[in-house]
Amino acid sequence: MGTIIYRKERKKYVAKLEGRQGEKRSFATREKANAWVRQKEAAVENRTYIRTGVAPLFAQGAEDYLDDQRDEALQLGTISNAALKNKIRYIKTLSQLPYGDECLGDIPVNDLHAIGLKGCRKHLLEKLKYSPKTVREIWNCLGQAFEFWVVNNWAVTNHARLVKLPKVQRNKKPWRLSMERAALIVASAPSDFRLAIKFAMITGLRTSEQRALTWQQIDLDQRTVLVDRAIDSEGKLKEAKTEAGMRLVTLTPTIIADLRAWRLAQPIAQRRNDLVFPQADGRIANAGQYYLLGLTKALKAAGIEDHITWHQLRHYYASALIFQTQTPAETVSRLMARLLQTSGDYDRALANAERAYQLNPCHSDMVASYGMSLVWCGRAREGLEHLERAFAINPYAPAIYKSYLSIVYFFAGRPQDGLDILSSVQGTVGPSRFMRIANLVALDRLTDARAEAGSACQDDPSFDLASLLAGSPFKRPEDRALLGHTLQRAGLGE
Repeated sequence: MGTIIYRKERKKYVAKLEGRQGEKRSFATREKANAWVRQKEAAVENRTYIRTGVAPLFAQGAEDYLDDQRDEALQLGTISNAALKNKIRYIKTLSQLPYGDECLGDIPVNDLHAIGLKGCRKHLLEKLKYSPKTVREIWNCLGQAFEFWVVNNWAVTNHARLVKLPKVQRNKKPWRLSMERAALIVASAPSDFRLAIKFAMITGLRTSEQRALTWQQIDLDQRTVLVDRAIDSEGKLKEAKTEAGMRLVTLTPTIIADLRAWRLAQPIAQRRNDLVFPQADGRIANAGQYYLLGLTKALKAAGIEDHITWHQLRHYYASALIFQTQTPAETVSRLMARLLQTSGDYDRALANAERAYQLNPCHSDMVASYGMSLVWCGRAREGLEHLERAFAINPYAPAIYKSYLSIVYFFAGRPQDGLDILSSVQGTVGPSRFMRIANLVALDRLTDARAEAGSACQDDPSFDLASLLAGSPFKRPEDRALLGHTLQRAGLGE
């Protein structure tokens, strides 16, 4: 990162690059100093440098983005008029925000960066008194504009995604989605989304996984679907984050019949990318379409006033497993434990994991799940006993269990054992790479840890330590802080 300081006595702008090189130069104008800093930063990060003048000002670039959205709304109908009006309103609000000493609308697109945008976020929250929910909606629009600019080579990366947004406080009211209400939602859904909603209820797939689903992943004869990839937050196709995310889901005869009929009836325009649930032109559908055009309309048509999200359909899947497919109760308890950990209800999650273990104490998955639930709740030494027992039951357990065991060894004060268990893990699937770094730091092998951390950041330039820690299911803040401090010693998050 570079900084620019104005020296009054010399009447010069001094540009300096941070880091080991510490290179700096003086310039007569701020524009020249800024161009030099950005060019050097691009060289260090091995990316393309976009000269000033190539990219338009924010106001013009935003208007070009809105024109693209108007064309999509007119030609494809994937954007509603209300959504388009909101985007126009959000862009107008953004253009008037202060950005340093100037207005955001007067800043070239390629001069925008995350630090300056944080000031815009602060102005929205503190000066304009916008709610966190509204700020998130505005920022989502800005992120989509950045994606448009990146495609047109006006920006190098999506800086809006690098700004941490405020959390939205939701009223966690208890709700129950019975089979009768589920059937009513499916029957009331728009025809274009009816099968997608029904598929989500029966399979429990995430929205990102279902949007990326292709016909090659579905075996209609064996009645299974292979889940091994998903769409990330930037709309890019990526492999599953963990081996636990790679799974084989069994389909019911009813959904198989619906899929066979849909494959025959699917329009030619939608078949070009082999997607099961694409947009009208065959491209990957966005998450907003699934929720706003699909589930929201279905709930309204069904007369259901409860706020039900697409993610909550996975909870219905867990309860329906027992009644529709006679899945063992211990499997359902283990799934519910994972869902409750995600929502932060650790006591109920641990209770479900313990129940699954009690129902089938000789199944390695149940033993390992209970062990990791203990670890997430801050009881690492108790969890270690169960993880080691899971390996004793099944020496050929999935590699993700080795990653879990390395986490337990780290918190149990046995970093060398954590490295040894990871030595046989191939690639960088799941948390194994970051736990390797953490265990190296715990052994004071900082040189090796920093080398591994540098390689990890090079493989994934968008890596953000704060996001990694925020997504970790630790109950105790001190556990999350310990892991974060250890990874920071290796150079991550600097």
